[in-house]
Amino acid sequence: MEQYFGLDVSMEETPMCVMDSAGSVVWEGKAETAPAALLRALHRRAPGAVRVGLESGPLFAPTASSTPPSITRAAASAASMTAAPWF
Repeated sequence: MEQYFGLDVSMEETPMCVMDSAGSVVWEGKAETAPAALLRALHRRAPGAVRVGLESGPLFAPTASSTPPSITRAAASAASMTAAPWF
């Protein structure tokens, strides 16, 4: 089964999301921001990964009354973008 792995890399912890080819979330979690820890998570949680995406910018413009999306939402966004047909 094809899987898409999204990461929202941060300084200490990296939120991650795995989606299947239908766009359903298979797994969400976090790992230490270290190459070995991220690779372990990729191999363990997304053995069928065909693409990996990195979230690299803000998802919204904050206002006085807005609240930010969940941290894992950014990782899910990265995963769903890698599943898009233009990649």
